[in-house]
Amino acid sequence: MKSEHDPIKEMVLRFEHMKKSDSISFFEEEELEDIIDHYIKARHYKKAFDALEIARSQHPFSVLFVVMKAQVHMQLCENQIALDLLNQAELIEPQFGEIHFTRGSIYSQMGLPEKAIECFKQAASWDEPEDEMMVCIAYELGNMG
Repeated sequence: MKSEHDPIKEMVLRFEHMKKSDSISFFEEEELEDIIDHYIKARHYKKAFDALEIARSQHPFSVLFVVMKAQVHMQLCENQIALDLLNQAELIEPQFGEIHFTRGSIYSQMGLPEKAIECFKQAASWDEPEDEMMVCIAYELGNMG
């Protein structure tokens, strides 16, 4: 019988143990990204914010965690807060495609397809997969009729 090994679940358990025991453990940037993604997918936004706080303290120069915080605010329909965070991230690393993709997703959520398309094009010109951005653009064009 094959044993199930879920490294993300193990990281989340390690993270939660650290929080409960009020201890400090170091997590690699990728580990924290996976933990935060786990909480976002599970819609545990409070836990996602807790993980983001630790991520920012352990990796203070990572733009990724600013973008992820914006994504949590977007999930909570706090679009202006999310856009403000993305503006801050863009000042630090303007060519980080995830900034533009997330901004496009927010504009899409707000019913602003022209702005969303512009952002998706920018994301594709940096480091986001072009085929994925084309799907997003096609969706927005469909919304425009």
